[in-house]
Amino acid sequence: MILEKTDKRYWDQIEVGDMISLSDPQSILDAQEAGLESFNLEVKRIRKITQEDDLVTWNLYDIQQQETNLVLLVKIVDAEIDTYIFFEEEELSQMDRDDLINTDLEFLFEEFNQEDIESSSELCFTSSIFKEECEFERKPQGELYGKSCVSPVQSGCDEVEFVTLVEYQADLNELDNNQFLILEEGGEDSPSGGLVTCYSGSPISMFDVELFKA
Repeated sequence: MILEKTDKRYWDQIEVGDMISLSDPQSILDAQEAGLESFNLEVKRIRKITQEDDLVTWNLYDIQQQETNLVLLVKIVDAEIDTYIFFEEEELSQMDRDDLINTDLEFLFEEFNQEDIESSSELCFTSSIFKEECEFERKPQGELYGKSCVSPVQSGCDEVEFVTLVEYQADLNELDNNQFLILEEGGEDSPSGGLVTCYSGSPISMFDVELFKA
């Protein structure tokens, strides 16, 4: 059975080890600059996040070619499917909430007074972020919560994790990478929260993404 890209089952069939080919203008340019004939990336990890009320699903595919590490995000709301390419902002990532605050990255949260909170797990992520002289506004749905199913399961981690996800957007005319994403994984019972990763990226047409099964 041949599935169309407008069918969410097309994206659900992606497995670790499959290959993703990107043919959008930016990916073609990146491939040329890297001396590659094509931009074919292997799927290394899959996170399928479902919002608590099942209204939204985010499929995050960690894809890699040589030294290039990207995330293909497929967002599904009812029958509507949007696709994005993200890269990790390493200086804003792989820390819990206390680490972010202690590294002077408290701007990722709404303004707070340390004396008024018992732990950083009480904080909400910010409604806007200034980055590269542009303002990224939190999308109208706000801060969302859900469960993430991870494949493959990493040692010492749960197969299903609680997540917090916040999406931001800047004016497309101001910046190529006009999307920003905060993802917090696990830590629902920890006073310092879970592992926070920040991503920057841009929309990509689903028709510029090709799947090659392993």
